Amino acid sequence: MPLKIDIYTIVRNEFFMMPYFLRHYETFANRIFVWDDNSDDGTLDILKSHPKVILLPLSKKGTDDDFARHELWPQYMDLSRDNADWVMQVDVDEFVYHPNILNRLSEIDGDVVFPTGYLMISENLPSTDGQIYDEVNMGVRDLTMDKPVIFRPHVYLIFRGGRHRIETLDTHAKKYHRSKIKYLHFRYFGMDYYYERIERNCYAHSISGSLYSKTIFPFNGKRLLRMPDRSMGVFHEWWQKNSHKLERVVP
Repeated sequence: MPLKIDIYTIVRNEFFMMPYFLRHYETFANRIFVWDDNSDDGTLDILKSHPKVILLPLSKKGTDDDFARHELWPQYMDLSRDNADWVMQVDVDEFVYHPNILNRLSEIDGDVVFPTGYLMISENLPSTDGQIYDEVNMGVRDLTMDKPVIFRPHVYLIFRGGRHRIETLDTHAKKYHRSKIKYLHFRYFGMDYYYERIERNCYAHSISGSLYSKTIFPFNGKRLLRMPDRSMGVFHEWWQKNSHKLERVVP
């Protein structure tokens, strides 16, 4: 029998990314569980019209990371145990990728999979009606994105902040590295998109966007943001100097 895959994500105002997200995960997922955090940009209409999406109730608006880690993500234990073979818990700009993902997962002898992380980068917004990685297929290796977000639903797992590491895991659970599954993080589509996303995330988590920018991403006369190599800079300037260093991540 084919594997059953459940996807989980939390969204707020993801009108641009949501079609790409759904277009990708619908190719292999059975169910896509979504907590919508009061979207008002048309995201909710997209979700409601998709046959694989199941909207989950969200008791707290402006979801913070602790609430998500302890109240939302663990709901897979009720929803996916005995109903799915694998669970993936991802953000809307995070794509679990393998050219034959179902076959690859069926070969894995493990409980928690650590994919190989990449930061996907483009000078411009994608415009394709196909898969986002058909157009934005260049990036850089990002060790921070080797996130343990693929796991079997019978495993008890609680994440640390940001879901980059595991806080609690069953002692018998077997971790699996070198899976050849890639984890594509689509963050950089030029400066305007990246900056707008930061502002939106600040709002969603009740953080002042201007305060966040001044303390974490200082202006110094320019809109300086953290670049893919962790330096501070302006995206188009970084792109001119570094675009030749990108590698082809998706064939």
